[in-house]
Amino acid sequence: MLLLRNHVQTVHSGLSLNSDAFCALENDFKPFRERLLTWPLAGHLKMVTNKALNFCRESSVVSETEVLISAPASSANRIVDRAIQIEQEHHEILNIPEIVGRRALEKTLFSSAGFKEIVMDMPGPSLSEASVQMLENIFLILARNFVSVGGATAAREFLRELVIPFCEEKSPSMVLAAAGGTLALPVALQLLGLARDFHAGTQTKETLYARVANIVLGILTAAGLMVSGGFVAAAASLICAVLVYVPLRELSQYFLCLRNNNAGSGIRASCCAASAYVLNQSGVGMAMDRFVSGSAMDIFIRSGLNVMGESADEIINAKFNANFNALSQGNAVLKYELGIRKQAEMTKQTMGDQVLNLFAPRAGLFGAACAGTYAASAAGIVGFPLILVFSALLGVGYVPFVYTSAQQAPVANELVKSDCLS
Repeated sequence: MLLLRNHVQTVHSGLSLNSDAFCALENDFKPFRERLLTWPLAGHLKMVTNKALNFCRESSVVSETEVLISAPASSANRIVDRAIQIEQEHHEILNIPEIVGRRALEKTLFSSAGFKEIVMDMPGPSLSEASVQMLENIFLILARNFVSVGGATAAREFLRELVIPFCEEKSPSMVLAAAGGTLALPVALQLLGLARDFHAGTQTKETLYARVANIVLGILTAAGLMVSGGFVAAAASLICAVLVYVPLRELSQYFLCLRNNNAGSGIRASCCAASAYVLNQSGVGMAMDRFVSGSAMDIFIRSGLNVMGESADEIINAKFNANFNALSQGNAVLKYELGIRKQAEMTKQTMGDQVLNLFAPRAGLFGAACAGTYAASAAGIVGFPLILVFSALLGVGYVPFVYTSAQQAPVANELVKSDCLS
């Protein structure tokens, strides 16, 4: 595509495209066409690309208004690379409209080749279709979170209300040692993740910054907790968050995969989602404070509230990414799929990804939020301001959590990478 760009950019208004230039242009365009034709909808794409080539062959003049090269060409490459990457990761053929939308693909394809006149303006999904798909997405998100988030929250609440107090009576030193381990574990795993990414050649500046930010947040909040004298009071919550809630959530989400057709996370979308998450968790925290008796009914209600909050975050995050992502602006509909992880995907690589790319940052995030909240409580902050402290810490650590998983493809070995991110 770089050669194609060079050929087309040498053509100015009023100059003829000679046979040598056309042959070079056609030869550069063919590999791109061949890559596209490895996907479904091959017949449609063959017609599209042949029409583009025929247009070039029959035209003796290419005007400046027909040359839309620089940005669209790179976008076209990203579309191709991302779609092929998804197909390789999941060992299955995905439908192009589910990745970028047929309209967006055609516009990018034509404009990247400089063929503005033959862009076909295909209609997007109707309002009813989009509404039905959104309802289906919400149902799938709630179903997965009912199992993963709901079950993990119930276990966390049960242990914190009934089991940990008993352990504190029998062996308080053991409880404090376990709580101290919860502060060190995420940092250790993030350091291990840094080493693995560097060794495998998958490290990017985004993952580097994200892991370091997650480590720094954990260390600062842990230091604040120790200085404030709130460590003993925080022990039960730290254990239940880092050693119970997060492991159970990640374990269930490893086997029960929720995937969508977004082409990755963008920084603008992640920042907006982080801001929404602060409001989200503030509301959830206020609602949970009404149910603190430790009864079975209160545990059930608190679990349900957490499911609703995390499901709302999943939807908001996905919608922000779909709206900010240029590849999703061709009227493609956000679509989720829920299923059991395939046996072929249960590898050391995907297990390592789940531990180092998801468990480590999530444990660091919730551990830091818990430590910071109890440090603030020891300093005399109570009520709604204390809920805001907890929510704000989650918001601060949100973007580093997301970008911990932003590895690039391995340089030497094509490894299967988990895409069950949420």
